[in-house]
Amino acid sequence: MRWISRILFFLVFATMAMPETPAGSPTEPEGGLGESRPIPVEMTKPRIDRLTWALLAADGGARALDAYSTHRMLKNNCGSGLQMAGTSTCNYEQNLPGFITEHPAGIYAFDGAIWLTEFTATRFLIRHHHRRIARLIPFIDFLSTTSFAVNNLTLSTGGNGPVVATPSNSKHNRNR
Repeated sequence: MRWISRILFFLVFATMAMPETPAGSPTEPEGGLGESRPIPVEMTKPRIDRLTWALLAADGGARALDAYSTHRMLKNNCGSGLQMAGTSTCNYEQNLPGFITEHPAGIYAFDGAIWLTEFTATRFLIRHHHRRIARLIPFIDFLSTTSFAVNNLTLSTGGNGPVVATPSNSKHNRNR
């Protein structure tokens, strides 16, 4: 009778002590009829692909160009000299607060922080299997930032000296 109790003890507790599936074994049932699914421990997180990296790099370049062009545009402070309507421009930042635009480092830090936030959001979406939406973030920001940077580069910086009124040489000038 003792040997029967030992066998029962072995069968009950030995099956409980064994793992259900070893870590390296395939999860496909015998015969190959079922789908093979990876074990959750073995699943890798999706990574950022080359196209998304290219979009993020282009967006970072556009952000750097925007910071440079904003800094360049703000050199015309219109603080001194004769200003003529229609001839001179006083450039100012329309969207950012003054504590950011007063210092060039603030402008670069702001654009860098925006890019880092976009990178984090893109990585989050890719890790949750939303690649197409993740690519939209740097693409749309690249388009909008580039248009602002080009606009800032086309604005007059006022040169080295103040704008001075000069008489025209046309024959229709009434002020002669």
